[in-house]
Amino acid sequence: MSRQVLESITIPKCEGRAVEVRAGQVLRITAIDGAQVADSTFVALDNPREGYHAGQTVALNMLAGTGTMRRITTLWSRPPYERPMLTVIDDSVGVHFAWNGGRCSPGVYSIRDGVSEHRTCQGNLEEAVQPWGVDPDLIPDVFNVFMFTDVENEDTLVFRPSPATEGDYIDLRAEIDVLAAVSACPSETSASNHGEPTRLGLEVWVNN
Repeated sequence: MSRQVLESITIPKCEGRAVEVRAGQVLRITAIDGAQVADSTFVALDNPREGYHAGQTVALNMLAGTGTMRRITTLWSRPPYERPMLTVIDDSVGVHFAWNGGRCSPGVYSIRDGVSEHRTCQGNLEEAVQPWGVDPDLIPDVFNVFMFTDVENEDTLVFRPSPATEGDYIDLRAEIDVLAAVSACPSETSASNHGEPTRLGLEVWVNN
């Protein structure tokens, strides 16, 4: 069985892009140049109010025995919709920041780094979905692909270097029609991107 690529996008470092993925199609997110976090979110194509929910996703995967705090199988939309949106069918890394749903924002840079002007994943995602008319306040939780994060002593959030290497990828099969938005995280102030943000690749494909 061969793959037919329907769309291919390179996300420049520190920017975001969005792509439509129809039910049955597969979205591949690739770390083109090596360690790079991909802040990824999803809304139902026909209803942007139905968005990805990190907490519900981790809880339902753990209850079903299909996931952990770092590796999940099914991505769920928020209640009251609570539908499977995508299924992970291949994952060459297996370490992600799945349980939180946050993303870098002005608040993160201000509190963590004392920085007031910086590109953010929130801003990148807002720009990415704007052509589809999705309001910024409808951007849902984020699945932080390739991100390695720990909590120490129950009160310290630790950002560790991403374990992704050049060419690593994750494949997500859409269970409903979705708009997928992905940010090449612009942070150079934490260890997540090894201090050097780089590009990401997006492909939408189907099996022939």
